[in-house]
Amino acid sequence: MQGSIPLRQGNITRHEYIQVGKGRDVGLNQIALFEGKVAGGNGEQVLSRDMYRVGQLFDFLRMLTFYFTTVGYYVCTMMTVLTVYVFLYGRAYLAFSGLDQGISRRSMFLGNTAFNAVLNAQFLAIFWIPIWEFLLNLMSVR
Repeated sequence: MQGSIPLRQGNITRHEYIQVGKGRDVGLNQIALFEGKVAGGNGEQVLSRDMYRVGQLFDFLRMLTFYFTTVGYYVCTMMTVLTVYVFLYGRAYLAFSGLDQGISRRSMFLGNTAFNAVLNAQFLAIFWIPIWEFLLNLMSVR
């Protein structure tokens, strides 16, 4: 292919085609239904005997790949969501109960600055990073 470019003296005609198809409504409800359909099929696939038989023949790395491309994806997603909920409810509990101020005062009295550094990093991650992302998104739209 590349040898034909000098033979044609750099003059190569190339045609590009654009495919236009029927548009579909892609709302959050349709996305949720599709994800539910995929997850249900994945659950039935994992429960089948064939997956058990195939899984017995895999080595460790292929078994990990097989796990994370089937049910492991959903387990990891569930654990991530639950971890975020536990973290946010824990932070809300610390803030509303006043325990964070008491712990902060005690750590300052003992000279432990690690707790305040963690609180400041969490404040940065939870509060300022989403605001900056929103503002940058607004600037890129215009």
